[in-house]
Amino acid sequence: MKTVLQVGPMIPAEWIEAHGFRARAAVPAAAPDAQMGQCAWAHAVAVLAEKGGGGDNLVVAASCDQMRRAMANPSVAGKEGVFLMSLPATWQTPASRRLYEGELRRLGRFLVSRGGLMPTPERLRQAMRRCASRRRRVAGGRTCPPGKIPLALVGGPWLENQRAILERIQFHGGWVALDGMENGERSCPAPFDEKGMRQNPFRELARAYFDVVPDVFRRPNDRLFDWLGENCEKRGVRGVLVIRQVWCDLWHAETPRIRDCAGAPLLDLDLAAEGLTPGGRTDARLQAFLETLR
Repeated sequence: MKTVLQVGPMIPAEWIEAHGFRARAAVPAAAPDAQMGQCAWAHAVAVLAEKGGGGDNLVVAASCDQMRRAMANPSVAGKEGVFLMSLPATWQTPASRRLYEGELRRLGRFLVSRGGLMPTPERLRQAMRRCASRRRRVAGGRTCPPGKIPLALVGGPWLENQRAILERIQFHGGWVALDGMENGERSCPAPFDEKGMRQNPFRELARAYFDVVPDVFRRPNDRLFDWLGENCEKRGVRGVLVIRQVWCDLWHAETPRIRDCAGAPLLDLDLAAEGLTPGGRTDARLQAFLETLR
């Protein structure tokens, strides 16, 4: 089975699987030669796109100016096997929903052109039920181990080498109680309504993603802060880590509001492309932050 790599929020894995592909979140490695002021993540995705997705099909949802500029590069634009999906920032109007649904249908035509199957309503329902079942299995059993400090991670995407911060969190006595990163539980859709699935599974899929998934780029983005405040209280979070790329203005601008709504101490970690080195500056800041929470 062919694979489709996903980059960005609100790309339904159900829609991809209904076309006969395997959906997988892309976690690219850091790419060299990123310029001053250029997001390391957007640059790495553009390099991956230049290679044709590394042998896979690549679907990129552009939700910020950095990503749009990176994907507009002549070496990337129009690349075979690469699809750029536009996400409207506003979401409370019928026109915005129609635009999102139109992008999903355009993605469907791309997948068919890459050897995919035209999905029937029943095939889409089956894919929706499979994905929902997988999410339920992953969500179970999140109990904080004794002696660990429950934390919330909030932020956008991260590069492969930057994920080493998860090991350093555990090493310093922390535990991820709430994963609010781009590919974490924050990006999960709402539970599917069975009646809506029977009547029109495509519309129900669009509703569950577009009307519900919170993100910093959305306007208004109140759902993000409602989601964070509710889940921080529910999970007993004692500290919040905002994890962002150095040049990510969207997450940087919202850090004060995240602190207010989470109701817990916050550490703003701007990750450089080289990642996290044990004993380095970022690691030392993380260790000091966790020590203050003991």
